[in-house]
Amino acid sequence: MRPRTALATFLVAGGAALGVTAGTSLSRWATAPWTTDADRARVEDLGPWSPGMSLRATFDGFPAPDGPAPRLRLLDDNQEAWVERWRLLSSARERVDVASFIVRDDVFGLSFLGHLLLRAEQGARVRLLVDAHGTKMGRSPFEEDYLDELAGAGIDVRIYRPLPARVAQAVLWLSPVAAIASEHDKLLLVDRARSMVGGRNVSAEYFADPATTPDAFKDVDLVIEGRATALKLERAFRAEWGAGAAEPVLPDAVNLAAQRDELLGAYRAMDAWLRGDPTPALLDPRAAPWVQRLHREHPGLLGGLTRARPSAVRAPVRVLDSSPRPVGEVDPVTEGLRRLLASARREVLIQSPYLVLSDAAVEELAAAGARGVRITIITNSATSSDNAVSQAFFMEQWPEILARVPHLRLFVRGDGHNVHGKTATFDGQVAVVSTYNLDPVSMHVNGEVAVVAWSRRLAARVAEPIEAWIAAGAPQTHEYRLLRDADGQVVRGPDGAPVVLFGPRDHTDPDDWPRLAAWWRLLRTLQGTIGFDPIF
Repeated sequence: MRPRTALATFLVAGGAALGVTAGTSLSRWATAPWTTDADRARVEDLGPWSPGMSLRATFDGFPAPDGPAPRLRLLDDNQEAWVERWRLLSSARERVDVASFIVRDDVFGLSFLGHLLLRAEQGARVRLLVDAHGTKMGRSPFEEDYLDELAGAGIDVRIYRPLPARVAQAVLWLSPVAAIASEHDKLLLVDRARSMVGGRNVSAEYFADPATTPDAFKDVDLVIEGRATALKLERAFRAEWGAGAAEPVLPDAVNLAAQRDELLGAYRAMDAWLRGDPTPALLDPRAAPWVQRLHREHPGLLGGLTRARPSAVRAPVRVLDSSPRPVGEVDPVTEGLRRLLASARREVLIQSPYLVLSDAAVEELAAAGARGVRITIITNSATSSDNAVSQAFFMEQWPEILARVPHLRLFVRGDGHNVHGKTATFDGQVAVVSTYNLDPVSMHVNGEVAVVAWSRRLAARVAEPIEAWIAAGAPQTHEYRLLRDADGQVVRGPDGAPVVLFGPRDHTDPDDWPRLAAWWRLLRTLQGTIGFDPIF
């Protein structure tokens, strides 16, 4: 065979092989299920419900974990939240399950991965699930080395819905939602007995001290000490973990850039810093740079493990779980929260980073307000939000929401600290800590999880920081208000829109808004593509 013919044959054969491989991958991606059917939570699991049921009856209707009520510790302080994560990992002896939307390659993310590596080397079974959309390590070949390293150490690592699979499904299904749907849970499960759920990902902005870090987030987590609840949350973990859409990370066949020493160095630096004696770590060339960074950027964490733990309360809980899903399917978290709202009789307090509501959601809030329920919502403004898309919706929606919902007070964060907690209280008796935002992505697409507790003490703890922000007033917190007549009715202008008494223009610079205008145009173009009917 002549060289040119041989080359042509090689190229054709190679192209055919690549085509077969690509076709096989495309077929597998297109058909990969987003959840495991056996572990997927369904609305039917919530039990029967009817309008007029009491709040207690609604709570009791949710499926209850077996066994005694667990001990609950609320974490609304960033540094306490990090220390409690460290305590949980350090206590692990048999197994650790982690699901996180985001894990970054900063001192928190790498020391966290180093801690998982150490747990595995000491004999614990470790599973780590990260979302491809949220975690850069899950989509960057240059940073995936950290995940490869964990896989090489015997840790089971999976990436939920890798980007090629998302693109393939979005194109083949003609559905933009397929590119978005993500595993948004934030779960840490230890020895099937202790667990944590809440809004925090593994990244510096979630654990930095807001007093010294202008862009630190304000967030909330819940530690749950109880085997039955941990097993319920493990089922939520398995629903995405075992699905075909969760792609295993394989160890490098030849590890040319080992990251073990770097990860363990970050771990040793963080552990020494939290124990209050960083001297040994300063003598370790792999740990010393991280100690110096902690000294410079996170001095308040020094000795964190020596301080008293947050107080605990024992209370019955329920777990609500939703899996990633196609639009149009009612999910258990949305339905569970709707039932709680419909059963409230006195007051509802909601904290959500993003507030983008459908017409149906506004009607639910309006019905509660019409019953005399006092509703308070706190969210982000243009000065604190990290999401231009949701803020573009919110800035157009909020006057109509406030006009249509009786007894509603709407507050926004006025400084640079992003409100990232996802909490609610109902009648001062039910407390909710979740991963769920009041926006269409959580309501219609993403996998989310919520822990609902029947406890006045916990509800008061959830409300405490929010009430403090409201009491502090401007410039930390602003209340958006509409002009009302002597009878309390909303005054509308010639265009029919509510007349704003105090809103975004009164505490932000409209010159900074042009970037939102592009989103407004895009959102109107896309309106209806995900089955979401926003109000304007």
